[in-house]
Amino acid sequence: MSRSETKTQASQRDTSLPEDLVPLRPDPVIEVYKRDIDRTLLRENLKLTVEQRFEKQMAIQRFAEEMRKAGRRRATEYRPELEALIEEFHPQAD
Repeated sequence: MSRSETKTQASQRDTSLPEDLVPLRPDPVIEVYKRDIDRTLLRENLKLTVEQRFEKQMAIQRFAEEMRKAGRRRATEYRPELEALIEEFHPQAD
C-alpha cells in the first residue's frame, strides 16, 4: 500500500462524534496544572494492579508513621533544653 493510499483511506474514515458527545475545549487552569505533573509516574502506577497500589500506599503510610514517631522521640529528648530557652527569653511574671 502506497503512502498516498494510506492518506486517502485515513481521510475517508468517519471521525465525527455521536450527537450526544460534545468536544470540550481545554480548560486553561487544568493546562497550567498539567505542566507540573509527572505523567510518567502516573503511567507507571497505572501499570500496577490495584493490590500492588494498595501495598505501595500502605508502605508509604508505615514510613510516615515511623517519621512521626522519630519526630516525637526527638522532641522529647530536647524538651528540657527547649523549656529552659523559652524561660530565658520569655520569663513568666511571678
